[in-house]
Amino acid sequence: MIAPELGDFNEDLPRLGADRLTRNLRAQPAPEDAAAFLQA
Repeated sequence: MIAPELGDFNEDLPRLGADRLTRNLRAQPAPEDAAAFLQA
């Protein structure tokens, strides 16, 4: 399961920015899953 840093992902994106949101999401799933769903 992935979780936002703040209340939800719609809040994370404008307040934290795309780069930080991407880093947060990339760190959550297993590495093999991240490669399948998140582009570098």
